[in-house]
Amino acid sequence: MDGFAARALDGIDPAPVQTREIVGAPQCATIDAVQQMAGYPAGRIGLAVENVSLRSGDTLQGRVLGAGGCS
Repeated sequence: MDGFAARALDGIDPAPVQTREIVGAPQCATIDAVQQMAGYPAGRIGLAVENVSLRSGDTLQGRVLGAGGCS
């Protein structure tokens, strides 16, 4: 992942802050559903956020939209 991130972000100034999360069993169903979408990887998946005004260091909270079809 570090190599991919370095290539994807090469030349962007200022460099964005990066974080990574380990995906656990609860998230696997969502990932599986996204991969099964006809348009993957360009599916119409979205994020509904609770607060659209965030300051640096705030936590973004919301829910994933358009990821139906879980098996």
